[in-house]
Amino acid sequence: MKAAVVTAFKKPLEIKQVEIPKPGPTDVLIKTIACGVCHTDLHAAHGDWDVKPELPRIPGHEGDIIGVPWLHSTCLHCEYCLTGRETLCKQQTTSGYSIDGCFAEYVLMDGNFAVKLPDGMDPYKSAPLYCAGVTVYKALKVSQVRPGEWVSIVGVGGLGSVAIKYAVAMGMRIVAVVAPNDKTAVQLSKDMGAEEVYDGPSDQHGKWIQEKVGG
Repeated sequence: MKAAVVTAFKKPLEIKQVEIPKPGPTDVLIKTIACGVCHTDLHAAHGDWDVKPELPRIPGHEGDIIGVPWLHSTCLHCEYCLTGRETLCKQQTTSGYSIDGCFAEYVLMDGNFAVKLPDGMDPYKSAPLYCAGVTVYKALKVSQVRPGEWVSIVGVGGLGSVAIKYAVAMGMRIVAVVAPNDKTAVQLSKDMGAEEVYDGPSDQHGKWIQEKVGG
């Protein structure tokens, strides 16, 4: 199969012919249709972090018909895994970083962490959900904010904009916090469903929110 491979840090990816990976007992072999590009992929390709990926490495961890998230696998039985904090598992593996990812025609995914997409969902539009999407969904879920209650979302970039969409779908009321005097971000937040938007001094948004929504 063809794959885009990091062969040296801070160098262009190389298109190489590599073997199709062989699935293990719990793996799913996925034919890639679409894969987003996360900033983590850039960090991996540049070797920016202290714990660097072993090269050569195929990056990528954002989605297909079966979703491939950043978290490829964990031990499933440590304290973190058993309490819903599996991203802290000391035995975790990560797609496109510690193991090969989706910048290839085929990719392996641990079946315990793969996500089946609903029929009819556009894989090109849904690919980013498996990084930014799952990140903010988990945050909203563990916040225990109920429908009709307020949630504050700080920033409306890649993560924040998806968070607003999820919060709307979950029935939450949203107060967004954006950069001071950023009228474009104010309008974007309102267009996506935020009822209130703060664009004042960054050190005063907590007090403003308490006064605006009553807590």
